[in-house]
Amino acid sequence: DGGAQAWETIETLYNQAGQIEQRVTVFDDGTEKFEAFENGIRTETYQEDNLVFGQPAPDGGAQAWESIYTFYDQAGQIEGRGTTYDDGSTNFVAYEDGARAFSLREDVADGGDGVFDWDYIMSTYNDDNQLEARKTVFDDTDELVFIYENQERALRLDLDGDNSESWEVRAIDYTGDTAVVTTYDSLSDVPDEFQFYLNDLIIA
Repeated sequence: DGGAQAWETIETLYNQAGQIEQRVTVFDDGTEKFEAFENGIRTETYQEDNLVFGQPAPDGGAQAWESIYTFYDQAGQIEGRGTTYDDGSTNFVAYEDGARAFSLREDVADGGDGVFDWDYIMSTYNDDNQLEARKTVFDDTDELVFIYENQERALRLDLDGDNSESWEVRAIDYTGDTAVVTTYDSLSDVPDEFQFYLNDLIIA
C-alpha cells in the first residue's frame, strides 16, 4: 500500500566530521531525489521521474516532468531551478536572495513548431515576488508583452512579426478609466519606453 510515508528508502552519507554529504531518496511513485551538501549546507538537488536504464519511462513516469535540477548559494538559498517536462519543453527559474527573479519557459526544439504555439515565454518579478513583465514570442514570430503594476495589467504591447496586421506595433494602456489603444506603423515610431520591452532587455 506504499507504507506510512511517501518514500520507500532514504540513504544518507556523512563525512568524517559527521556532516551530511549526500542524500538519496526513492519515493513510492518511483521518482528519485539526489541531494549534495558541502560543509553541511545543501548545494544541489537532482530529481528524476521513473527512469528506466537511464531513459525516461515509456508512459512518461509518475510526474509530468522528467527531471528537475536545483542549485543553491553558499548560504543554502536557492539560486536556480531547471525543469524538463515529459513533452520536451523546459522551464528555468532564477532567484535572488531566495526570491524568484526571472523565468524562461521554452518549447521543445524539434525542428518544427514544437508542442505549443509559442517559442518561449519570459517573465520577470520584483523583490516582493510579484510579476513585473511577461513576454511571449509565438511560432509565427508575433510577440505579446504584458507589463504589470501591483499585480494588475498596466500595459499590453503586440508586435506583428509576420506582417498579418495593418500595424506593426499596438499598445494598449490599462492605467486609465478606459483602455487606450495606440498603433504604430513602424517599430521605429514606438516610444523608447515601449521599445525597451520589445527587446530582450526585460530579462536583464
